[in-house]
Amino acid sequence: STRIPLLFLSPWPSFWEGGTGIGCSDEDEVHRALTRAGFDVHYLMPRRQGVEPPGPPSHFHLMPDTFRWGRDLPSALARPARYWSFVSVCSRAAADLAERIGARAVIGHSYYAARPAVAAARHVHVPSVLKLFGVMSLGNVDEPEWLHRLRNWEAIDALGVGADRVVILDDGTRGDRTAIRYGVSPEALRFWPNGLEKDFRTRIPQGPREKLRASAGVPPGEVVVVSVSRLAANKRLDLALEALARVKGPERWRWVVVGEGPLRADLEARARALGIDGRITWLGARDHGQVFEWLKAADIFLSTSELTNRSLSTLEAMMCALPVVATSSGSTGDVLHDGIEGRLVPMGADPIASALDELISGPGLRARMGRAGFEASASFPGWPERVQREVELYRELLERR
Repeated sequence: STRIPLLFLSPWPSFWEGGTGIGCSDEDEVHRALTRAGFDVHYLMPRRQGVEPPGPPSHFHLMPDTFRWGRDLPSALARPARYWSFVSVCSRAAADLAERIGARAVIGHSYYAARPAVAAARHVHVPSVLKLFGVMSLGNVDEPEWLHRLRNWEAIDALGVGADRVVILDDGTRGDRTAIRYGVSPEALRFWPNGLEKDFRTRIPQGPREKLRASAGVPPGEVVVVSVSRLAANKRLDLALEALARVKGPERWRWVVVGEGPLRADLEARARALGIDGRITWLGARDHGQVFEWLKAADIFLSTSELTNRSLSTLEAMMCALPVVATSSGSTGDVLHDGIEGRLVPMGADPIASALDELISGPGLRARMGRAGFEASASFPGWPERVQREVELYRELLERR
């Protein structure tokens, strides 16, 4: 039978943010599911030096990397220059490619690809879909409306372009109500949970946890607090440092940080200034298999994002029976209940430090909360359930034509 061509537009040159296998790749899972379901999946992506597209040239089409343009401009000019240059270049390339491959639908990943997806779909008279992997700071309404719109104008513009369907994955930033607030109709909106590798609940680590801990310089007997996070401003790892510096208990602890990002040097300097740099191991980016190994080797999971701590890594920690200490942001409280699966605390160094003190000094409490999180994780959605929703969406759109 003839395969059905779909065209995806992406502002990213790869499925993987930190290199192959590093991070959680929704695109990778969806690509495999759509291919199995009989779709012919094409991607239009930026060409970036040193980054190979994640598949054969016949289905991964490259366009100029407009994000490299105007890097020397002041930030007030750089943001609109990045946005509108991508929109312009991608719209033209997408319309030509959609016509050439006979695309039956055009899907834009992220705010940047919204206008190009709608323009290309209208050019070839097919449905358009905007797919967002969360709404991030757009879901934060604790600021004046004018300032909120100024900070998030790209996102607000994208939600208003009139895509036939808007898919938003639930990253804990309340994307459903945010999308409706900015003009997406409830009929067009599809708000879905993220997928998870449910075998984290049953997978066996590759080796003894003591061996992995020793390889990172963790002495025997230390309580390991682990965070899996990009080292970026909204993750508030600076707040985690301040809290760890205030932990008072006599027990020895170590913070293991899995992740990389632009703030690493600043965070390392702050740790030295606080006098706790000797208790921190910065592992850098690790593939998903190594993330699992560290979740199984640690004693406590710590997450301090100011946007949401209902992240994949928090849910994966619960699947690995780790008690969680998290700040109460976004919809974190929908999955983490204070005193049950861990501690859900206000944003602030003192509340975080108090929760860490309690868990570091309480092995029985850690075990009880870890078990509760593990039991709750049985209801988390796995990848098959997640990707099947997307397969069914494209079938539904095509059947209506």
